Amino acid sequence: MKYRYIRFWAVVALVCTGVSHAGGLGQLAQFDDLDLSADGQHLIMVRTTGEVYDLVVRDLADDEERVLYRGGGKNGLINWCRWGNSERIVCSVRHNTAAPRIGQITRTRLFAVDVDGSNLLSLVPRAKNRDRWPLVYNAQVQDRVLSWLGDEPEHILLQLNRDNPNRPSVYRLNIYNNNLERVRRSRSVVRRWYATHEGQVRLAIGYRKENVPLVFAVQGRGLQEFEGPAYDSEIPPQPIGFTADQQFAYMSMTNGQDRHSIYRVELASG
Repeated sequence: MKYRYIRFWAVVALVCTGVSHAGGLGQLAQFDDLDLSADGQHLIMVRTTGEVYDLVVRDLADDEERVLYRGGGKNGLINWCRWGNSERIVCSVRHNTAAPRIGQITRTRLFAVDVDGSNLLSLVPRAKNRDRWPLVYNAQVQDRVLSWLGDEPEHILLQLNRDNPNRPSVYRLNIYNNNLERVRRSRSVVRRWYATHEGQVRLAIGYRKENVPLVFAVQGRGLQEFEGPAYDSEIPPQPIGFTADQQFAYMSMTNGQDRHSIYRVELASG
């Protein structure tokens, strides 16, 4: 067992130091995006043997590997993969397609698969508008996960421009049966939502018409704008986490200076 432990960390060290067998510039690193399952039994990674990444799982008990999903073509190009729980993996893929009157665009999608390669499922059900009002839309970006909901291993929380093509709402998605439930409706001023590990939506970022960022604390069904020079930068603050009691958020922002720093912000007052 000690031997396998050393091999595992050797793989991590190889990735973290940027060592690669891929060759020169412009080629993909051989390994990327490693993630260890919560039970410590499996390691997933995206690995390339050429121009695209495949999803690979390594069983740390017997040191065996299996390719669960091959990137490229109709399968799309893998962006990242994470554990939804110790038995189910969620991945983001991208597809480059042509849109009428727009040109080339990139669409992102999610899929889920069991650790043994079974039960592959394209996540987020397609919007169906037959005899339906109001309309729903197939969002271009579908991989903005807000929370992995550690207390709800069958669900994740994500934002989608689904009930409004230009504004995101927040949804709880079942990664086994694709059941999608809206938990917070879109707001005209919000472009990004931020949630705690437990799935409580606590912050929102938006813009004024002059492209000046707006920061809001989410209070019940309402929004409370943070005001003051700390939030007047042209570059919006970036929330990076919440305290365990959910009373404070850690945010990367300029606070009126010429560089970003990390600040602890009280959600009740800003």
